[in-house]
Amino acid sequence: MKNRKTPFNIILTVALLVTTLAAQTKSVWTDENFSGLKLRGVGPALMAGRIADIAIHPHDDN
Repeated sequence: MKNRKTPFNIILTVALLVTTLAAQTKSVWTDENFSGLKLRGVGPALMAGRIADIAIHPHDDN
């Protein structure tokens, strides 16, 4: 029974590999995909990791 499963598993594996490789298109990690993005600071931390500013609403005590 094991001898009958081995060729089937090999054929199935090769078929899956071929279809997977054929379905792959060009990489999404290209420069044209990221050309519209600008470098910006995210969050309140500076390069040193310290908090730069705290904003508190003047009318909300919470």
